[in-house]
Amino acid sequence: MSGRATLDQFLLRACSPRVDEVASVPEAAWPDVWERAVRHKVANLVLARWGEVAPDLPDGGKSCRRVAAVQNLAMAARLLELLDVFGAQKIAALPFKGAVLAETVFGGLGNRSFGDLDVLLPRADLARACGLLVDLGYRPIGGVRLEDYLRITLRAGHHVCLQHERHRTLVELHWEMAGRYLPVALDFATVRPFLERIEYRGREIWNLKPEIGLLYLCVHAAKEYWRILDHVVCVVWHMERRPPDWDALVGLARQWGGTNILLVGLGLAEALFAVTPPERIRRMVNDVPAVQRLVSRQSQRVFDNDRLMTLRLGNLPEFLRMHWTQLGDAHHFVRWMARRLTTPAVEDLEPGSAEAGSPGWKSALAPVEAVRRLFRGQG
Repeated sequence: MSGRATLDQFLLRACSPRVDEVASVPEAAWPDVWERAVRHKVANLVLARWGEVAPDLPDGGKSCRRVAAVQNLAMAARLLELLDVFGAQKIAALPFKGAVLAETVFGGLGNRSFGDLDVLLPRADLARACGLLVDLGYRPIGGVRLEDYLRITLRAGHHVCLQHERHRTLVELHWEMAGRYLPVALDFATVRPFLERIEYRGREIWNLKPEIGLLYLCVHAAKEYWRILDHVVCVVWHMERRPPDWDALVGLARQWGGTNILLVGLGLAEALFAVTPPERIRRMVNDVPAVQRLVSRQSQRVFDNDRLMTLRLGNLPEFLRMHWTQLGDAHHFVRWMARRLTTPAVEDLEPGSAEAGSPGWKSALAPVEAVRRLFRGQG
């Protein structure tokens, strides 16, 4: 095994929910392990589990988890503030990812990094909720007019991102939580039957039941083409800490057109962490050759994915093949591609303008803009 492969194995062991003993990592190797952990957004988890034996790390690495815990605690408090404001106005709100995932799946706010607060709201309440955030000091990113941002989001997007003027907290208010990657829009009405009430920091809040929670993590990672290890780590930890009713999960994936997406996630969980679902579910992964090929390719290149992280035209065939396999339906694949190529983003709006900015010179760059939209992350 090469030195690089050995470092990758150290990182996988550090992130596995099934490995409790600390592996012997040579002190000289820790900077490289740490660099990989930071790049794949699992640094907090590595420190939470192995921080006591880690030597001094570059750039004050060992203090990162303490700093992150303080920051995440503040983020959790701001999340509860938002939920209280929405609740007072009778706006149903579902927090997902971020702070809630860190505590319910990873066991603590300091064990996972997150940079924003994601909240799903009924589409009809999105504009009113944005107004409430503006009253609290939040503003649309990029200095665009909120009315324009809402118009684009409600027509062809799925969320609005606002940032607080003082403490810079980012909040993403979603009317659809999966980036419209599935044939079915995962809006509040669709997911409402699959929610549960949990106690969170002295409040009772909505949370995803294990079945939709695991499926959502697979969908989120799939539309981001599984480009960092954290995507698989979230799936693996959810499988272990919040195991679903597997038959209900598979039924839900079929109902919403996400079967291949789920199978890819389960296949990567086994390939990288040896965490498997029940045998009858595991056989489903092996029954779809295209899924097997994708899992094999991605599990081998997860640590060498820089070319998928960058916007190069040479990535296009791989990009298309991956999404074709995951979506598994030609009609939906074409619709999804068309939406990505034509949907404006907030960066397409001119600050303070009334409509999307389209100076004449931009028309000459239309092909470039189309490719940029194709690769753009969906949030």
